[in-house]
Amino acid sequence: MKIRLFFFAALLSTGLTGCDWFGNSPDFDDDFIPYTIRAGNHEAENTTAAIKISNAKKLDFQAIFDESARYETIDPGNKYDINKLMGFSDCNQHHHGASARLGWNWMEGEVRIYTYVYANGVRIPEKLMGVAQIGKIHRYKIEITEDSQGNSVYKFTMDDHVELVPRECTGGGILPSYRLFPYFGGDETAPHDIKIKVRFL
Repeated sequence: MKIRLFFFAALLSTGLTGCDWFGNSPDFDDDFIPYTIRAGNHEAENTTAAIKISNAKKLDFQAIFDESARYETIDPGNKYDINKLMGFSDCNQHHHGASARLGWNWMEGEVRIYTYVYANGVRIPEKLMGVAQIGKIHRYKIEITEDSQGNSVYKFTMDDHVELVPRECTGGGILPSYRLFPYFGGDETAPHDIKIKVRFL
């Protein structure tokens, strides 16, 4: 009993509780969390119920793509569709109303990373952040901050590259902010199992 109490107290002292791992758990070989989007699906496994409610204004993480990031679409026109990496809903709205995410696709032999933002139900044109190397750790951040004119913006960072996207919150939503997980599509579902590993910072 004393050992259990000590262990629970140790978890609380580090700010880490079981709720932080509700859904996928870290792969203890390297402490990244593996997310798998199975062939024929849009959403990664074990994330639908793993809603992470947070009032934080920043999402900071590392991610690794493996060879499964290479794919071809059935409809050639869908190759331009942007898949989703990580992000969060905003402005007390559903994520198709207001959200900030990093997106990706396999384009011309490389994994391209983009901004992916909804504002007032309208998707804002994406900005190219850079190219993720297969098997390499890249660091990503999405922050709610202000630009030099004092306007609210999303600050996207991939390694050392930064892009600002305007943030607009209008209308009265009631939903708390929640984390958004890896997602394939677009119109099409994953053509094969796609694996992405994430470490939250």
